[in-house]
Amino acid sequence: MAVSLSSQLYEPTDYYKSDVPEGVSGEWEVKRFTLPVVPAGQISEASPEVPHWMLHRPGRYTRLKVGGIDMMTDLYEEWWSQREAITEGLQRGGHILISGLGLGMIIECLLRPETSPVERITVLEQSADVITLVAPHLQARYGERLEILHTSVFEWAPPAAAHYSVTWHDIWPKPDAAYRHEVAVLESKFARCSDWQGTWTQESYAV
Repeated sequence: MAVSLSSQLYEPTDYYKSDVPEGVSGEWEVKRFTLPVVPAGQISEASPEVPHWMLHRPGRYTRLKVGGIDMMTDLYEEWWSQREAITEGLQRGGHILISGLGLGMIIECLLRPETSPVERITVLEQSADVITLVAPHLQARYGERLEILHTSVFEWAPPAAAHYSVTWHDIWPKPDAAYRHEVAVLESKFARCSDWQGTWTQESYAV
């Protein structure tokens, strides 16, 4: 499913639901789930100030879980929270670095469009189980344009001559302030080799 929207700076482009197959590897699981229809009256009473695109849309979705904790979903809201990185990537093109594989939502948004200027994406993922569940599906689709490395973003060192048009960090289960010290570490570590760098935080959901 793709919904075409504005491609202006800081606004979303295309929303793709995940089609990664369901499966289990270790404590990790990819599983479909359904959101029921919420009566309009309940929505308006609960959050009258929230734009319609920030509300759960009924339908079939996918989640990536570990030990009962949702690490990622393909809900519209989660895609929206990555819109800045998606827009930067589609405007800048070139080689993009992403820490955190998840369901590959941002990868799909950057590589699937026929006119995408993105030449290559390198992903750093520390969980072998996530790679087992998600990587084969995406690499079959994108081939040499997608490189997935089994490593921790905190331990991995970019090659001396590495240069990335966009670097994006999304490795936390929630955009919580408790992870701000890690954000600072990563932003400092990749500053020299990134034209633009962003991190998934609570501010990512701001209008």
